[in-house]
Amino acid sequence: MFKIIKILLINILIFLFIYLLIEVFSGRLLFNKNQLNCSYILCDKKIIYDGVLFHNSATTYNIVYQKDKFGFRGRKKTLDKIDILTVGGSTTDERYLKLEDTWSEKLEKKFKSTYQNFDVVNAGIDGQSTNGHLWNFENWFNKLENFKPKYIIFYIGINEVLSQQVNVYKHGNNYDNNTNISKLTFFRKIQYFLKKNNGITYKSYNLIYKKWFLKDKAQVGHDALRKKLKYIIPSEKRKINYSTKEMFINNLKKLTEYSKSQNSIPIFVTQRTRRWHKENNIVYSVSKVDFYKYEKEVSETILFFCEKNKLFCVDLNGILDLEENDTYDRIHLTTTGAEKVAEKIFNNIKNYIYTNMIN
Repeated sequence: MFKIIKILLINILIFLFIYLLIEVFSGRLLFNKNQLNCSYILCDKKIIYDGVLFHNSATTYNIVYQKDKFGFRGRKKTLDKIDILTVGGSTTDERYLKLEDTWSEKLEKKFKSTYQNFDVVNAGIDGQSTNGHLWNFENWFNKLENFKPKYIIFYIGINEVLSQQVNVYKHGNNYDNNTNISKLTFFRKIQYFLKKNNGITYKSYNLIYKKWFLKDKAQVGHDALRKKLKYIIPSEKRKINYSTKEMFINNLKKLTEYSKSQNSIPIFVTQRTRRWHKENNIVYSVSKVDFYKYEKEVSETILFFCEKNKLFCVDLNGILDLEENDTYDRIHLTTTGAEKVAEKIFNNIKNYIYTNMIN
């Protein structure tokens, strides 16, 4: 009996050793560092969402959220022929909208009225701030051969933290692919490394998931139950953390440099949400946080940076008027909100784009 147990244990150890070797050599952390981090950018990902998008609606909203092998949504041209690349967080990714309902795709449709072969490609990643956008250039775009979008639209603002903790700009956050590994439990660390390695274990998991568990219910987080604008915000001056502001400006500078280094023209677009409403010089908010001044402060920083560096910017924060039904949670757009964003961006950049295309 002891001999049988000993043989069994030896075989298990041999199996685990061989499996560990396969995991290491099939992954990207040690021997395939130039592979894309597909566990983060979701290349070749396909998810079917079947659920209710609006909390007060009985209508089921079915979408197929799909990315290509490079991690992009809505790409039709080869990598060297992309006209516009859109970069942003969840408000660009728009995973709970059908592809044709996203503002990136609606923007493409507007350009196609003049240029039939125009391609706007979505590189949005849920939760990213400018820290994550820098990660894109340093760990994603730089690994794509002949990747030369003519323009890169950075749709940014609401994920920045100019008046909050400095550590976010020093180290990023989990959404920017910067996990604090030291705070994870032992098993969570194993899960983290298996996912990041994207070897045989994670790839096998994805295959099983696609075959048997593909359909997810759309659990729209993001404060899905609409909050009322019941808080009146005092008009005192908001305290600015100048350290984080300088770090944010430095991020904008790096994004500009990275764009120009690959012969792409950067365009920065500011953001606004429905978390606040201003009426008769009184600001109403969904909480005691002054989202109005926060979003305006970030937008003014972006506009100042653009003016100083002679870059093209669109101030959506100042010109976009969002109605109640234009978002499903006061932040993320519905189809009508996406149409408004696409229309405003198009009207402001079309002459700039057309002039450069002619020249």
